[in-house]
Amino acid sequence: QPVLDWEDPQTLRRFWDVVTRARYGFLSLAQGERAPAMSVRAVHDALSHAKRFHIDNLGWTGTLLILFGSLHSLARRYHRRFMATCWLHIFFTGPFFFWFAGVPFGGEAGVLSRFALLPLAGGVALIGLGLSPLWSSGIRLYRVFMIALLAAFIVEAGARNRASTLPNLRWDYSVREMGLNILRSVPKDAVLFADRADETEFSLAYLVNGEGRRPGVKFTDCNAGVSKSIYGDDYYRVWGKPRLRAREHVESVVVSQSKVPVFYATVDPAMIDIYRVPVGLLYRAWPLADQPKPETTPWNRLLCWRADPQELRSRALYRTDLDLVGRDLFEKGQMDGAL
Repeated sequence: QPVLDWEDPQTLRRFWDVVTRARYGFLSLAQGERAPAMSVRAVHDALSHAKRFHIDNLGWTGTLLILFGSLHSLARRYHRRFMATCWLHIFFTGPFFFWFAGVPFGGEAGVLSRFALLPLAGGVALIGLGLSPLWSSGIRLYRVFMIALLAAFIVEAGARNRASTLPNLRWDYSVREMGLNILRSVPKDAVLFADRADETEFSLAYLVNGEGRRPGVKFTDCNAGVSKSIYGDDYYRVWGKPRLRAREHVESVVVSQSKVPVFYATVDPAMIDIYRVPVGLLYRAWPLADQPKPETTPWNRLLCWRADPQELRSRALYRTDLDLVGRDLFEKGQMDGAL
């Protein structure tokens, strides 16, 4: 059994469901649970977002080359058709997809960033159309131009990186440390549910299943992405409220019958109707069939983040960090600092 095995594609149908993203529906994203907004502002946002993705990845140098390749292609029939195909590809995989997905564009819109590379394929092809006439000018001139172009890309990329903000938590190397901190917060024997999203589920799956850490902790991914579904086979094909109802039913039984404490790694304890209280980085579910003695959270072993992040997951982790520091100061009797 692989350490990371998205949605357990052990049958042909389940494999097909993973490939076609059957869980999410047609052209729908995880957070895109509404119809696309019929407004000029929504279309403008989608176009602006697609433009920003192009500039972030190809820079203004690449963007100008795309326009150059498009203008040059107007003079040749074959190139005109290919150019039009590339622009249709950019439009339908870029702004149209972003608008149709119905996902808000606030903050960094991290859920859309994973789809940013697909429209770039059309842009890169147009850059190729723009560079193709240089072959006829001679290999020496072509090499000189490519070296100058590479230098322009490097200079512009360096300027963008200096001006950019910190990446969101999906690309942060602190993800492994967060997984370790979560395991440090869990008692020796416990049940651990994770619905804090990908960066938590992946790090815990690797640490528990791959590195063999904390063998007494029974880890379950509530999305049934990196661990097998305990909610039934149909769980792989549902999303939204039906999925939450299945979770609430199964997990309530686990909580009520468990002989060891049950913990949740979550950013939204109100997502399902199971009573949970915050304990360090986690939430503890009640009641327990056999309530063990409380254990002290190892504050001094937890890694703390110092930042003012804007991305959703990073904000949740930052708030958790503030809570941990406040609790530490409170236990030490430093009331002013805790408040």
